Amino acid sequence: MEMNNTTATTSSGVAKVILPLAAWFGLVTGLVEGTVLLALNKNGWLFWRLSNRAISLETIWISALFDLLLFTAVGLILVIVARCFRRLPIFWISIFVFVFLALFDWLLVVLYGKFRVYAILVLALGLAFEISRRFYRHDKSLTKFVHRSLPWLAALALVLLVGIQGGFWLRERTAIARLPQAAPGTPNILVIVVDTLRADHLSSYGYDRATSPNLERIAQQGVLFEHAFSTSSWTQPSHASLLTGRYTYEHDAELRPLDDRYPTIAEALQDRGYRTGAFSANVLFFTRRQGFGRGFVHFEDNFHSIADMAANTLYGFV
Repeated sequence: MEMNNTTATTSSGVAKVILPLAAWFGLVTGLVEGTVLLALNKNGWLFWRLSNRAISLETIWISALFDLLLFTAVGLILVIVARCFRRLPIFWISIFVFVFLALFDWLLVVLYGKFRVYAILVLALGLAFEISRRFYRHDKSLTKFVHRSLPWLAALALVLLVGIQGGFWLRERTAIARLPQAAPGTPNILVIVVDTLRADHLSSYGYDRATSPNLERIAQQGVLFEHAFSTSSWTQPSHASLLTGRYTYEHDAELRPLDDRYPTIAEALQDRGYRTGAFSANVLFFTRRQGFGRGFVHFEDNFHSIADMAANTLYGFV
């Protein structure tokens, strides 16, 4: 399809011009974003606010999927604009918008925390203007390249999704297969942690309102400890103590992730044939990246809801 401005703005095939462009830029932006985030985070080069987000192998395909959807939505808006305002140079505008969104994304990954966001925005706008002008001069070649490479990009994103998630599944299957035989009569163990919950507001501890009837029922059937104290005033070090049985000055997980100096209760249980799993709703502190995944065959923290996936991409975060 020829990409001259008249065709792009008057033909009913305007969507066939803009939407593949949107999908191509979205996939490229997301794949680069996820890969660079992972590499910079691994080497400790990310600004702390970005490094506190969930960044792991899943980030690569999640960023690609999120940016694909984001750019496609922008493309649909541009299609509507093109049909309402036929005299606009919509192809050049589309290139400019997509290039800007891609550059702003990548520059934020590298420069966030080092420069003001508005400075990064101005830099992205200037670079996008120059690059989009060059692209527009070669509109036919660009269009042909996009149409030819888009299926390969989509295939790459799909392979990454299947490969990464399949790798996690295979690792779990392997870990389960290698578990030793549990002793006969070994009981199931369930640990429920409710972060920042005061004991004096639980009905099982004498609160006058029935705030925790299920916990009260469990307490009546088992043992209730009336005097229990946390090793710390906040989540991360107290959970590290909960898993290791060590004081905070021993495990030193106050401001950094829990290291492997001391075995965790999950590792001890796994050595006895337990199929261990953890499910965390505290996706900031009780997470794999904070060192709490050690010993768990299965650990769910981030990336298990659409909202959380979106929040851990760059545009979702910013």
